[in-house]
Amino acid sequence: MRTSSQLLQAGHPGHFLRYIQSKDCQIPIQHIAQTNSEKVAAFKHNTISTYDSLDQYKLGVAATSTTIGDVTGIVASDTSFYALTKSGKVFSWGDVRHEGSLGREVTEE
Repeated sequence: MRTSSQLLQAGHPGHFLRYIQSKDCQIPIQHIAQTNSEKVAAFKHNTISTYDSLDQYKLGVAATSTTIGDVTGIVASDTSFYALTKSGKVFSWGDVRHEGSLGREVTEE
């Protein structure tokens, strides 16, 4: 994890970085991520949940939840999240304003 000023300028709030580095964060840092729009995704108990903010995550108020299992890591971009499973599957979800750019079926072409 980098905590450079470049990340802070990109919109990743300092309070999120402080939280995931604190003892209050009860999950591995590779299982939680935050987008530029401050939405949070976290993997706990075979479920990926998305929260509207870090405060909503701390309160346990998820906007969406999906059972996936065996997630090894979650990362975020400006508006979306990506999860990698132990079997090598990649899941993506995020801002619906970018219709067709997330969750596409992968082809051999």
